[in-house]
Amino acid sequence: MFDAAVAVGIAAFLNNPDRDDDEIVVVLREQGVAGWLAERLVTYLPIVFGRYLLRGCTFDPDVVEGEVRRRLDSDPVFRAAQSRALRPTHEELKEIGLRSAEVNVVNQMRDSKLEDLVFSATHLPNPLPPAEPGDGGVPSPAVRFAQLLSRHGLTVGRDERGRYAGELRFDASLITHPAPRVLGQLDFAVQHPTLAVDWLLESVAAHGDTWQASIDGGTAMFAECSLHVLLAALVDRAAHTGQVEWERYEHPSGPFDVCVGPQINFFAQDVPPAGDAFYAVLGALRDMPLSRQAHGLRVFLCYRDGRLMTNEVLLDNEPFPAGMATVPEQRDDLPQPMAAFRIFAMLVPA
Repeated sequence: MFDAAVAVGIAAFLNNPDRDDDEIVVVLREQGVAGWLAERLVTYLPIVFGRYLLRGCTFDPDVVEGEVRRRLDSDPVFRAAQSRALRPTHEELKEIGLRSAEVNVVNQMRDSKLEDLVFSATHLPNPLPPAEPGDGGVPSPAVRFAQLLSRHGLTVGRDERGRYAGELRFDASLITHPAPRVLGQLDFAVQHPTLAVDWLLESVAAHGDTWQASIDGGTAMFAECSLHVLLAALVDRAAHTGQVEWERYEHPSGPFDVCVGPQINFFAQDVPPAGDAFYAVLGALRDMPLSRQAHGLRVFLCYRDGRLMTNEVLLDNEPFPAGMATVPEQRDDLPQPMAAFRIFAMLVPA
C-alpha cells in the first residue's frame, strides 16, 4: 500500500537536503501528500535509515506518543519504510539516516561498541496525527496494476513469492525523478512461463501537479499502450481484439505472430503513423536469433525540430542496437517543435 509513498518521502529528503523536517512536510503536502502521511514519512524514514547505520545496537520496538505506547511496526507506513531501508544507497544513509536522533546520540558517545548499546522506546515530542483511510494521496502502482487486471476479469491474489493472476505474476513500482513538476516513472513487470526473460518490464512516465495525478496518468498510459498487448499475448489471444492487432512475422528462427498495441503520441497529436519505423525495426530483428518464446519489443522515438533526440528500441528489456540503427536522424514530416511516439508489441511463436 505505501511502497510508493516511501519512495516519494525519500525523494523529498534527497531533493531538499538543506531543509528541516517541518519544511519537508510542507514540500510533501504541496505535492499532494496528505498531512497524516507526510508526518509519518518524515518521522519514520530517519529512524529506519538511522537504525541501518546502527546495526548491532538493540532497539526497543515501541514508540511513545504522549501517554500512548505502541509498537512502531503496528503502523503500515513504518513497515513499508523499514522494508525499503533494507537496501539503502549511500546518499540515502547520508541525507536521511544522519538525521536520526539515535544516530546523533551515538555520534556524541566515545569508546562505545554498538553491540553494547541498548535504546529505550522512541519518544515523539508531538503525537502523529491519526491515520486516515486510503493511500494518503500516493497510490501504489502495484495496487493500480492489480485493479486493472481485476477489471479485465483476472482473479488477482498473492502467494508466498508475490502477486499473481493465474499463471501471470506481476508487480509495479514508482521511481521518482527531479523535475519542476512532479514526475513519476512507473515500472510494470510481468512474469509468465512463455516469456523469453524472467520478468518483462514496461516503463511509462507522467508529469502531474501531484503524485496522485502522476501515478494515475502513468497507469492510464500503460493501460492504453501496453496492458492489452500483454494480456492478449500471454493470457487470452482471442481477447482485446479492439485494442490490439495481430499479424504474421516470418523470422529465420521460425514464424511469430506479432501483437501490436496502439501508437501513443506525445507533445503533438497529429504525428504521422509510425508503421515504417516499426517495420524497419522488425526487419533488423531478422538478423538476430530469437528463442521460441514470447518477446517484448518497445519503440520510443522523440524528435525536436525534426532531429532525433531520443532513440529507444528495447527487445526483452535490453537496448536493441540494430533496431536503433534503422531510425532516421532527421524527420521533416513531424509537427514542430516536439513530437514523439511509442509502440509496444509482443512476438509470440506461431
